[in-house]
Amino acid sequence: MNPVSMRLHLGKCNEYNFLICLKHSIWGNDRNRFKDWEKGDYLLLIIDKSISALAKTTDNLFKSNDEIWEDSIAPYRIPVEFIHILKKENRPSLSGKSSDALLSAYGSKKWGWAIINQTVVPESAAEVIYTEIKAYPNNLREMTEQLDVLLKEEKIRS
Repeated sequence: MNPVSMRLHLGKCNEYNFLICLKHSIWGNDRNRFKDWEKGDYLLLIIDKSISALAKTTDNLFKSNDEIWEDSIAPYRIPVEFIHILKKENRPSLSGKSSDALLSAYGSKKWGWAIINQTVVPESAAEVIYTEIKAYPNNLREMTEQLDVLLKEEKIRS
């Protein structure tokens, strides 16, 4: 895969909702922010201002009112496959090279808009972010195997 040509979106959530997304292989939103998404787009999840996971869309947008998340219906949904996950203790802060790339692409702190609207990140910034997450160990298998335990622990914390 050539990360320069990848279409990357940024998404923000809490730890519990991330684990729910992992369990159901779904990313959702209360508003239809997926109009311009394409099958094969990437999603970088940010949790507590840290780079946390990378997923790839596997199908097109659909709408559902089935309850998955406890705090929101998030009826607009897109199927994803997680391809790289960082454990809490391995997550880099969204600062440094990634933050610099986003600031360069969007201007002074306006990249928060990209997170809210989940628009496609400019290719130059996407490449930097992709390279950064891939530099960390992939804990996908471990977290998937421990998913039920992690969900229970996070439920207690929240």
